[in-house]
Amino acid sequence: MHMGRFPTEEEGLSALVHKPSDWPTDIVWLPLLATADVPTDNWGNEFVYVSDVNLPSGFGIYSCGQDGVTSSRGNDPDDFNTWNVHSPTATCYQNQERRSWIRAMLVYLLILAGVVLALWEMSRIDAYLNRRRAVDA
Repeated sequence: MHMGRFPTEEEGLSALVHKPSDWPTDIVWLPLLATADVPTDNWGNEFVYVSDVNLPSGFGIYSCGQDGVTSSRGNDPDDFNTWNVHSPTATCYQNQERRSWIRAMLVYLLILAGVVLALWEMSRIDAYLNRRRAVDA
């Protein structure tokens, strides 16, 4: 999203750390991870990036689990992926989305409360000025 396009499956998650060789010159590329290498899963295996329009957000990431092997592109029972609602990583991802929505609503409510307080204070000032004018007249 920051770069104007998602990585291709060939580029994979390394596009978050290393500039792809065919990167367009008119788009600024910035590393999105502050590491020299792409992080690995708990078993030292690389995460696999999948680009698929049928997945939420059009992409997904999976780990092949402890055995480091998948026969179903991230859907084996021991695989961890971002698109299966029963996957621990997907649950975490969904909770983050829910927290982001709640945070946005709180910010909206705080702004709304600020506007209401500002209008209330302006009405108090206006009433005060009207009383002063009446006394002065």
